[in-house]
Amino acid sequence: MKLARLLGAAVAAYFLVSASFLPHFAAADKAVGDTYQLNGIDPYDSPVKPILSISRIELTLEEAREKPTQAVEISVRGADKKYGPTALHINYDERLDIVVDDGYYADRGKAIEKLEDIQYLSGPHCIGFVTAGSGNNGRDGVMWTMYFTLPEDMQAGDIYPIYLEYKHPGVTNDLFTNIKNDKEGRMMEAWLFTNGIEHGYIKIKEPVQTTTTSAETTTTTTTTTATSPTTTTKAVATTTTKRTMVTSTKPVTTTRKTTITTATTTTTAVTTTVPEPVYRCGDPNGDGMIDAVDSSLVLAAYSMFSIGEAVPDEKSYATSDVNGDGFVDAVDASKILAYYAYVSSDGKRSFEEYLRGYR
Repeated sequence: MKLARLLGAAVAAYFLVSASFLPHFAAADKAVGDTYQLNGIDPYDSPVKPILSISRIELTLEEAREKPTQAVEISVRGADKKYGPTALHINYDERLDIVVDDGYYADRGKAIEKLEDIQYLSGPHCIGFVTAGSGNNGRDGVMWTMYFTLPEDMQAGDIYPIYLEYKHPGVTNDLFTNIKNDKEGRMMEAWLFTNGIEHGYIKIKEPVQTTTTSAETTTTTTTTTATSPTTTTKAVATTTTKRTMVTSTKPVTTTRKTTITTATTTTTAVTTTVPEPVYRCGDPNGDGMIDAVDSSLVLAAYSMFSIGEAVPDEKSYATSDVNGDGFVDAVDASKILAYYAYVSSDGKRSFEEYLRGYR
């Protein structure tokens, strides 16, 4: 999106010209982007105050040229087993080149290994990450690891910001909450987006200035002069890493038509009537089961809605907005997963009855 690009450029410009950049970002801050709507919540009342941090990497120009691709981690602390549904947007400097591996923009970390997830391109230089689970199975630690390649024309003193942007476009909203999305979950989320973000960067350090002073010693009979040693600088080889573009090829499906012929050589047409799917709350694919497939469909729908490629319709709300809050998001996906786990353990309640336990 043009706005996201302009926002990224503005933030980068601030980082580059502000002498107080590092002191400002030494501690946690709020998310960039849309203003988080507190709706009467005081984040400081939250019993859980998570911090989401993005790597802050500093290296010399020689080190950067030797290893131009750097690993950047998105980590969380202070929320161990307190969260499940999340939706985050990570922006990065337009001069950086993100490494895409088989369509994936990041590696999953151990913190979310027990959650379902989806990642997608949300706009120019912005990646969206969503998780959902059958419980609050998110852990402290690394959630995602992204890889960025520095530009060939990088210079000492360059700073490349990587930061979290809060997005609330209307039909979806960013998240960091518990599976119930109750008051405690909303307070935790409010704290994170308003106080708990440690934005990151990759910085090429300025060279260290070294000054050598000649020493002169004088006596009544002899003058001794010490000259500065000669310093030899060894040229460092520059290694350029070439980014590999990944191209996906759609599989080709071949359909074979079978004709059934009777003994009298008369062809009999066989007509099969496929029943229309019956859509209901929690079952967006209409196959009569509420399971992980439905949860994944809700996550996929969320990613489409969040970037404006689709708009929720009446059917989307009826089948996927299971908690009735007006959004189709990771909270709904998590509740579908939780119910699937419940019935898989011989639970007898209907989905509607089960949901009432969350309200």
